[in-house]
Amino acid sequence: MASDSGRVVLVTGDAPYLGGPATWARLREAAPEFEFIEVDLMEIAFEERLRDAARSRIESALRGARAIIAHGTAAPIAIEAVSATDPAIPILLLSPRIVMRPSPLLAAIQTIFSGKGADILNAFARSKHRRLLKNDAYVRKQLALLVRNDLITEELLNDAKARIADPGMEAIVSRSAESLRALLTPIDEHANTAVSKRMVLLGEGPMDRKARFRGGATVLEGAWAAPMIEAPQAVADTLRALISRSPSRTAEDLTR
Repeated sequence: MASDSGRVVLVTGDAPYLGGPATWARLREAAPEFEFIEVDLMEIAFEERLRDAARSRIESALRGARAIIAHGTAAPIAIEAVSATDPAIPILLLSPRIVMRPSPLLAAIQTIFSGKGADILNAFARSKHRRLLKNDAYVRKQLALLVRNDLITEELLNDAKARIADPGMEAIVSRSAESLRALLTPIDEHANTAVSKRMVLLGEGPMDRKARFRGGATVLEGAWAAPMIEAPQAVADTLRALISRSPSRTAEDLTR
């Protein structure tokens, strides 16, 4: 049972087949004093503008929250949502993927995946989706890009398969080019500066290599790219430390 330690928002990115009970189960067990509420970005699949819809959902969940944990590609949107809601809310970033600033390369990719390039990417994504629907071994292989292989449980695999079969997944797949362009959009510089109460945890896998090179983060031994699954106790302890460093907030603060 959760105590009065407060509500913590959870949001994951990187792949639509991550998210749901199995993704966050080990963290919930490691920090039972918190009330964890997940914002499932699968639910925005039919919204008009994906990035704006994601930020709006997170902003709504943040009202009254004690902190937020954002994973992977959800990190920049979560930071912008915190900035818009209350920059004092602590944010714990797990294996974040953040585009910091514009570049000619990014502009070129954005251009390529518009028009006919978008059609090609969407067709490839639909083909991959069909394969995921039919091949459990392929689902496991895709999960293993993010999660250490020995920690891909039947529960996690079953959650992934259910999400892959969800109508929202089909909608997301059909908008893959739009999703990619949104992910390549640099984070709002003002928001990134405003949200200073943050900590970053990284894994040792190749997807976190660039973030490790930048420094300013704690690398968790044995984690790959999903610390909430691979190192839940370390994530729980870091969350407690992050919250303890923040001034206590009144009931009025938490409900505004």
